[in-house]
Amino acid sequence: MATKLTLFIDGDPEKTTEYNVGCTEHPKKIYDKNRVDKCYYYRDRYRDFMDRHKDCNHIPPEYYYGKTFVFENEKQQKFYNKYALTSDMEEKLGINVYKIKFFQKRGVKTKPLLATSYGFKYCVRFSKVLRPKLSKNGKKWLDTALDSLQCLMDKGVVDCNYEAKYDELFENFTSLKEDFNEIIKKSKKVFNYFEEEFNQIGESINGGIDSIGEKLSKLSKHSSKLINGFEYAYNNHFEPTKTQLEENEGKKTYEEIKEENMSSFYTNIELNNKKFQEFAFATHPDAYNPKKMSELPISELFDILLTPDYEEYVGENYKATLWQAAIVVGNMAPDKVIVANVDLMTFTKFNIIRTKMILAKIVIRAGIKFAREYFNGIKSKESKEFITKNTLK
Repeated sequence: MATKLTLFIDGDPEKTTEYNVGCTEHPKKIYDKNRVDKCYYYRDRYRDFMDRHKDCNHIPPEYYYGKTFVFENEKQQKFYNKYALTSDMEEKLGINVYKIKFFQKRGVKTKPLLATSYGFKYCVRFSKVLRPKLSKNGKKWLDTALDSLQCLMDKGVVDCNYEAKYDELFENFTSLKEDFNEIIKKSKKVFNYFEEEFNQIGESINGGIDSIGEKLSKLSKHSSKLINGFEYAYNNHFEPTKTQLEENEGKKTYEEIKEENMSSFYTNIELNNKKFQEFAFATHPDAYNPKKMSELPISELFDILLTPDYEEYVGENYKATLWQAAIVVGNMAPDKVIVANVDLMTFTKFNIIRTKMILAKIVIRAGIKFAREYFNGIKSKESKEFITKNTLK
């Protein structure tokens, strides 16, 4: 049953409104493999959320269709008309701001600010702007990736059982870490055994600075810290904890507890924007399929890398962006990359010039992209502050 909640508008006790707090139904399955208008999947996920949360104060995750922008005055209307859409959305899909549907939330009219979305914005850019420039293999890879992103999203949001295939920096990372730590242990034993000799050598070489033994100890400590920093794995969210295993007392299998954790993690995940963002980004390496991506020419790999806004690599989501990129690169197959670019690997005079031209083109494109986006209105500090003040959280 829905309950009433009093909302203070702009923090003013004199301005209050009451609305229902209550939600209905489980998310509907939106993914359809045969769907032609792939990008509108994110619009429909957004609409499904709004339909299920008509009488509550919950806000949809920004990933789908962007931040929830408030309409209370003319200034907000003008800002929305100017910045709600990217040029790609207007030119490639013919979207008009006046046709975007209003939704009533927390006593005010709202619309999604599509330019601040991730799923919809980049689906449009990758499918409508990048795709025509790609080779036959590139197009095939991209079509599969776009389809997989939506399939995996429904697997988490609807089925509550998504588990990442690629969630470590590179294959066999856990075993590599164990091997590394074993090497460090053995190295310490060796240096401890010869500690006096190494100290003497260190003093004779560098007249009283830290001994070689101490330097090695510091190096091993920093190296261990560095490799532990790469230990994050998305699937750790579902692994049974020590407490769970102790309290279980053999009643449930390890997999059954893990399944319950997974179901709990995904239930109502849309209501936590940060948590949802983590989940959505975790699906990216799986959808991109690093092994298949390895078969693309290096020029297209850079085209893919440069397609997202520069802001993604330096803004509030930079950690998630760089981490997913690192996982993809770390899990690519070097042998396939070499085969796909074998013509550039032959060091003839012609190929060296050609490679330099490709790299120069990439650098110029990156520079132009940065300059253009730097001066783009929605990237400006003033615009960001206005968006922050006029969107619901």
